Amino acid sequence: MARHFVAVDAGTGSGRAAVLDTQGHLLACVQAEWSYTPSGADGDFFAGYEFDPQLFWGVLSGAIRGALARAGIPPSSVAGVAATSQREGCVLLDASGREVLATPSFDSRAMQEGAEIIERIGAERLYRITGHFPPFTFPLARLLWWRRRFPDRPLSSFLMISDWVTYRLSGARVAEPSNASESLLFDIEKRTWSIELAETFGFSSSFLPDLLQPGELAGRVTREAARETGLLAGTPVYVGGADSQCALLGSGALGEADVGTVIGTSAPVLLILDRPQFDTERYLWAGVHLVPDRWILESNGLEAGSAYRWLLDLVGLQAEHGEAYDRAGAEAETARTDAPVYSFLGPTIFNLVNMNPARAAGMLFARPFRGERPGRPEILRGFLESVAFAVRANVEQLQAFTGTPVRRLTASGGMMRGKLFRRLLAEVMPLPVDVSTVVESSLVGCAVLAGVGSGTYADLPSAVREGVWTERLVPEEVGRYEERYRKWRELHETLERVNIP
Repeated sequence: MARHFVAVDAGTGSGRAAVLDTQGHLLACVQAEWSYTPSGADGDFFAGYEFDPQLFWGVLSGAIRGALARAGIPPSSVAGVAATSQREGCVLLDASGREVLATPSFDSRAMQEGAEIIERIGAERLYRITGHFPPFTFPLARLLWWRRRFPDRPLSSFLMISDWVTYRLSGARVAEPSNASESLLFDIEKRTWSIELAETFGFSSSFLPDLLQPGELAGRVTREAARETGLLAGTPVYVGGADSQCALLGSGALGEADVGTVIGTSAPVLLILDRPQFDTERYLWAGVHLVPDRWILESNGLEAGSAYRWLLDLVGLQAEHGEAYDRAGAEAETARTDAPVYSFLGPTIFNLVNMNPARAAGMLFARPFRGERPGRPEILRGFLESVAFAVRANVEQLQAFTGTPVRRLTASGGMMRGKLFRRLLAEVMPLPVDVSTVVESSLVGCAVLAGVGSGTYADLPSAVREGVWTERLVPEEVGRYEERYRKWRELHETLERVNIP
């Protein structure tokens, strides 16, 4: 009897595949880092970023083979496979179904086309349909960019990256609401493609992939994909979802007023709601959860793990070696806490409406007339504190807008591996913090969807009860960081008004 699920994650910094059992235990996970190529065309305001689809697929298929081998299970025991990915990234297909452009979430080449979107549909209307603003880094802008630059090379369709992985596995061109809502062609209130937006920008209904629900059967592993991945041909391929929403599911965040954060490359903070809510100032993003009757409202601490990696390299800890993170955590434990360092090197309070590329950044501390200047331990600890402060600030931003009292925070992602950071987050947050026992919670959520699709679980709530495990963090000292957090917020607000020429 098939008793295992394979989850595939095309993340921002790496590709991963995992094998999980029906109780949610992670049997194996294989990960490989990848990178992107700067690119663009004459007339672009900003360079774009692309990835080689064949190269990335090779990484993912190799990770699947490796995870199956490491788990020591036969392919015949796999009950299903599902995929998740970074949001906003997409793959464009030509008439033959071949990938002609593959871009990550942060590709910014389409600034001119983003301005065109605002001009034609209006900022308020665009946000009210899609829940997102500004439009420059979303797939709709990239589609317009392609059409403007290559009018003689028509496209047949586009896929969000998780849907592209499904396509590679099964040959099915399908989409699902959580990642489709990141395309800027999706009506989040109606939970379907926006015909208004498609028609406004000249895309036919046949251009949009068929919309399925998370956990539905998309197709089966093709013979070609079986040769590449080690899966059996005919293995069911179930619809997955966007990585942040899968991470919410994989950390047990299903109900209204649950708020979850995924602290990896970035630090999204998502509040679950029973109806869509739209921020009139457009500071917050609205979207859909994997659960059919749940929506999300998103704030985001933006750069977390990516900035931390840069900092470790800067101070000589060589982040490409995994032990660097353990060394950094151990050093930060030794930091003097009587002379805090306030860090502003990445983590922030979400506000993309008033973006300021010249905003001051750096680290601040009291001038040491008679004391010691901060060393590497203090700098490292100051950065980790800033991540925790940013998570709290973004939770408070969500609460202030909705008036919804948050009952707990679920947390997952790579930075939750650090013992010191876990303690910091527990002490900074004024509410209970539940941490996924498998920090790669997007993979757990993906496996849960495959489990529901295969009939292993009756529904998503049952799947979470049976296959998701968390532990509650207990702060060593309550209230220790109140004054320091208040000062970080004050300095953050001050730096918003300081430009670096």
